[in-house]
Amino acid sequence: MSNTRLRPIYVDARNGRGISLAGVRLVVSYQGEEVGTQTKRTQGYTRIEVPSDGEITLSAVWQGNVSEPVKVAPDRSELVFKFLYAGAPSVMLVCALPKETHAVRSILDESSPEPIAGPPGDPNHYWTGAFRSNGVTRRVLVATSGMGNNNAAIVATHALRSFRDDIDHLIMVGIAGGCPNPAKPDEHVRLGDIVVLNEQGLLQYDFTKRTNTGDAIRRSAQLPSKALLEAAKTLAIRELAGETPWEATIVSAATGESRRPAAKTDLLHDAHGAHVAHPKQARRKNGKPLVHHGAIGSANILLKDPSSRDMLRDSYNVRAVEMEGSGLQDAGWHVEKDIMVVRGVCDYCDPFKTDKWQAYAALVAAAYARALVEAIPAAHFV
Repeated sequence: MSNTRLRPIYVDARNGRGISLAGVRLVVSYQGEEVGTQTKRTQGYTRIEVPSDGEITLSAVWQGNVSEPVKVAPDRSELVFKFLYAGAPSVMLVCALPKETHAVRSILDESSPEPIAGPPGDPNHYWTGAFRSNGVTRRVLVATSGMGNNNAAIVATHALRSFRDDIDHLIMVGIAGGCPNPAKPDEHVRLGDIVVLNEQGLLQYDFTKRTNTGDAIRRSAQLPSKALLEAAKTLAIRELAGETPWEATIVSAATGESRRPAAKTDLLHDAHGAHVAHPKQARRKNGKPLVHHGAIGSANILLKDPSSRDMLRDSYNVRAVEMEGSGLQDAGWHVEKDIMVVRGVCDYCDPFKTDKWQAYAALVAAAYARALVEAIPAAHFV
């Protein structure tokens, strides 16, 4: 092909919703032989050089989906591929820690063997994957932010710039400290439980005013995605009917460290370090996580102070405390994208905090996040 004259052709590839895709590999064949490939790094049309003195064939490959080859006549200068049954990932799952990302990948029905690099200007690495149920494929993007609201905001900002037309929902998935309430059994959170953000919102509790009389939180609670609130309500309705799809996911994926620790390791202490008995809870099933819907506190603080934990619980009805959701919320708000937070409880935000429950907590959060995505109407993913 070295002596063959070349001409430009402009190629795009779109999903079933007509949205231009990045990361598509374009394959050029000439006179029956493959003569070159080029990866479409960005959305929109990509210019490629093809032989000008005859008919060539173009095909495209995207996330394992291979298009039918298209013959391109010498006078044609533009071509659009359409992957009708391979919707771009419209949900992004963000995890802070590698163990959380591992938990999410362990429950995907399809996962890229290697992460893909973001387009130029985006330093993120992304795992692509999908959940399949009832004949519907729901594609997701998975990213690891690192700890803290700042890191979560940065990762989400890059992702939403690179995939703004694709990503509709962002879900923060991973571990958190729980806010136990033994005096109110209906609100009592235990290790291994799941906390899902609801209309009470996400409270950034380190956004404060400091005076000589103390600190006052100045940030109002931020509401999560209305669409994902509806999905969570759907799951709550199904749970009342005895349907808990996340439990089957947990059972099938729990191996090694992600197995549920022994109940005897779920120890609760008061502010003085004395053991406190867990109350009886009518909804609790032995060896299963209980799902709580409520406010979640978020700050760049690794909380190991039960007094601060109890203040957040009693003053703001906070059920769990974490370190990334508010950053994700800020990044999404600036481009009119909404978020949700799903957390698995691994400690009680006290000096007795250990890592023993982290792998299991990461798994239960991932399992519920899957159920949440699958509760989004199928038409959204076509």
